[in-house]
Amino acid sequence: MIINVTDSAKTHIVNVLTNMNKPYLVFGLKGGGCAGFEYFWEPADEELYAQNGTPERDEFIDLDNEKKLIVDCTSLVYLFG
Repeated sequence: MIINVTDSAKTHIVNVLTNMNKPYLVFGLKGGGCAGFEYFWEPADEELYAQNGTPERDEFIDLDNEKKLIVDCTSLVYLFG
């Protein structure tokens, strides 16, 4: 697994996604600013993820039976270590 998610973090993310009525939280890096990269967290539903995601290469982390944390595939190489 690329990142470890604690049980308390899973619970918090699931609660936030449930309140927003979203099944996914997409995590990754984007370019910008003087420091180079910025982290992003983006709640998404199936439609938004289908438009912008790369399901064949993204990393999926099950948080519960319905909610998933998705790590953007282009960010994976920067998150190792």
